[in-house]
Amino acid sequence: MKAGFAQEWFPHDPRLTPFGFGFRSGKFPPGNEGQEAPLGLSCTALQNDGPQQDLLLLFSLDLAILFDDLAEHLRQTIAKATNLPAPNIQLACTHTHSAPLPALDPSSESGARISEFLPGDEPGAIRSFTENLTQLAVRAAHRALGLLVPVRVRYQQALTGLGYQRRVPQKPAEAPALCWNQEELPDLSPPPSPDPWLSLLLLEPLGGSEPFVLWSTGIHPVTLGKTSRLLSPDWPGATNRLLAEHLGSRRIAFFQGASGEVHPWLATGAETKELSLMAAAMAAQIRLLVRTARPWPEDQPLWAMAADTLSLTRENSLPLTLLRLGPFAAPVLPLELFASLAQSWRKSWAAPLFPITLANGWQAYWPDQQAFREGGYEVDVARRWGRKPGDGEKLVAAYDHLSAKLFS
Repeated sequence: MKAGFAQEWFPHDPRLTPFGFGFRSGKFPPGNEGQEAPLGLSCTALQNDGPQQDLLLLFSLDLAILFDDLAEHLRQTIAKATNLPAPNIQLACTHTHSAPLPALDPSSESGARISEFLPGDEPGAIRSFTENLTQLAVRAAHRALGLLVPVRVRYQQALTGLGYQRRVPQKPAEAPALCWNQEELPDLSPPPSPDPWLSLLLLEPLGGSEPFVLWSTGIHPVTLGKTSRLLSPDWPGATNRLLAEHLGSRRIAFFQGASGEVHPWLATGAETKELSLMAAAMAAQIRLLVRTARPWPEDQPLWAMAADTLSLTRENSLPLTLLRLGPFAAPVLPLELFASLAQSWRKSWAAPLFPITLANGWQAYWPDQQAFREGGYEVDVARRWGRKPGDGEKLVAAYDHLSAKLFS
């Protein structure tokens, strides 16, 4: 088994607006006030042992979302540049709410969406950012493939208490109250996340060089909030910087789990010091997982993949991808999955879970049936995107079939 890693950084452009809060884009002029920390992307290449030596490229991008047309364009471009099949290229966004929105061009689907979300951003600035994103992704792919080294696999998972359920139940006939920020809404008592897990995949080079640290948990990256105009990878980026310092490794990648209704303990503030607090708490937990990680048998494949399509209507279908990453089952989803739905997989699947959401596109929120009965912000957005009660449960069942096929 081999793995390779490369990281690239986006050039800063003050004309680009951080995306993620309607308040921010509606109350302030376009553009940003600088960077809390650089935004970038990483590419982890995974290669199986044996005659096939199958290759997988797993990207982590400091972006909120990738629209479907741009995600497909990037995958095809990287595939052509590397001679790999496009399905072997997975593009996951960290979902930071303090990054620009890329788009193919103003007339494209993604361009139209940007006109809706960030109408003041200059098309030339968006085009330049998107071109840089494409070039850097291709370069990172080439570098990661050129730096493959033999590795052994270890893994671990544990509960984390750093996220809370932002939908706070009210009276039976009322929609839930949304606790965006616990300091602003002290009368609300949000419950814990329905899926409070932290998963770690540790790849250790046989030559003793820097380990690869891949980790996943489901918590919105919104510690920097609605009045902040700084570009930032938010608390996942701050966590990765701390881990690099403490573990002596730059080969670190975060993957967003099921976070549809989950906020970080410190949310939507304006103080960068809150990022440090969240990062210190998360990095400490990840360091404990590294210390206690379990070995994965060396005669097992490093990765495998199963794919299918979920047909909801004649016009509406969703591509499904399930990765096997060492011992982990990693559903790859182009949407914001409710944590309550991911928890059902943990109860029924034999393999531990490493969710990867906001990947290869964006189909907004996917709530469970209870949330549809309650209503609220996420449900309103889901309905506008064509979701119906029960779609989330259909998604869970479709992945149950893929899991049975991949882990039989």
